[in-house]
Amino acid sequence: EENKLQDARAALAEMPPSASKDSKVVEVQDNVDQVVSSRVDTLLAEGDSLYRAEKILPALKVWTEALSLDPDN
Repeated sequence: EENKLQDARAALAEMPPSASKDSKVVEVQDNVDQVVSSRVDTLLAEGDSLYRAEKILPALKVWTEALSLDPDN
């Protein structure tokens, strides 16, 4: 799922600036952003839970997945 989200974000980033005014493109961008945000929240919570259970390496793996989806988070 993460790869599909990353691919969608990459495809949207490659669109010409003029496409950013198209309502369908804006709608797709908003949907992708919403799905990514939800997935990142889920991954962060999962990583936190693993960390609290002293499962450090699995927690790091999950947090890395979240970071790959949203590097600015």
